[in-house]
Amino acid sequence: MSHHSNTTSVTFAMTPPEFQLLATFMAPLRFDESSGESIWVSRRIDGSRTWTAHANGTTSVIEISDENESTSDVEPWSFPIPENLLISIGKIFLTYDEVIVTLSDDTATIATEEITISVAQNPHAHIPAIPPMSESVCEVSVDASNLWILLSTARMWPAGGEGNGMNPPLVCTFDIDNGLVRLSADWTAVGLGVHQFDTKANFGNLEPGAFLPRFNFPHSALLDILRDPVSANRMSDIVIHANTTGEGFILFEGDNWKLHVPALPNVSHWGHDLESVIGGIDFQWANCALVHVLSPELSHGIIELSALPASDQTGPFKYRVSYEVLDDVVPTIDLYNELNSLNEGAAGCRLVIDGHRVVAMSDLTQENYEQLETHVNAFARNVSALPPILGALHGSR
Repeated sequence: MSHHSNTTSVTFAMTPPEFQLLATFMAPLRFDESSGESIWVSRRIDGSRTWTAHANGTTSVIEISDENESTSDVEPWSFPIPENLLISIGKIFLTYDEVIVTLSDDTATIATEEITISVAQNPHAHIPAIPPMSESVCEVSVDASNLWILLSTARMWPAGGEGNGMNPPLVCTFDIDNGLVRLSADWTAVGLGVHQFDTKANFGNLEPGAFLPRFNFPHSALLDILRDPVSANRMSDIVIHANTTGEGFILFEGDNWKLHVPALPNVSHWGHDLESVIGGIDFQWANCALVHVLSPELSHGIIELSALPASDQTGPFKYRVSYEVLDDVVPTIDLYNELNSLNEGAAGCRLVIDGHRVVAMSDLTQENYEQLETHVNAFARNVSALPPILGALHGSR
């Protein structure tokens, strides 16, 4: 377990409103705690309590102001809390109005006046990193309920279409002159036209002459949070922070929460014939731009298959397969040098550092799309042959 705190243990009180806000954002993330994905709670110098979690590319940050705690001589701290314990807190709030939480490196405990539950901490837990953000050139405020209506409608297949669990990218544009956020879905690849969804918006902090690009809106991730009209209505307005490229991570923000979501790649509609191209390999759609591939060659984890645009956003795109081979690593110059040396002898894939992970990946160009099944199978075999090489890497860390 990795964390950045000199405090050995902490105790704080939790109430139903804090838990309800936490559950709204954390529940849809679907953690894989065996790989280190986890929920962390931290105390800042200003006395606020922050909950942070990362899973499937989405990072949620929730800030709670605790008026009962003094901000003088506050020692910042950070600890994980197991997901099963948070589920238990939800059960406790069906009967009680307050839960006392005590966290340390080894254990996590919740208690009321009558019951106490103590569990071991997850030794694999690592603190989520906040994604880097490019400078925001505009803040666009939209009503959360209106956004839920648009996104839930856009998720439905249009009339005459045979739904296969996959939607085209939902492209977002900002119409500043008319005060609109416009979402459009292009179904022309299957003869079903272009569908458009508009909502009124307020534009603030707009830099003079700033270019606001089109970008693919992460509708699946945000719908997981909005969920239903009741949840959306509780959120009031949502602020979208627009950057200059529409790439990387998009920041959505409410009164006391932040959601960092990866921008979907700006590529042509793809995947309608994926089932026939990828053959007998089992796969699942994670969202409209990411596929999880299950390979018998790899008994742990999944291969991720995604479509990436050309550097100029207009040329042919490529298909990338990737697989996490190591986690909880410390990026150093020595580690980069070691990976560069290993890549010279690793066939069929390359090893890169992604945050605190070492990931194997390989690309296939668009013109070779028909060879995707062969490419995925070869990648799985090459990755399964990596353990002896990675053993040497482990030994030098």
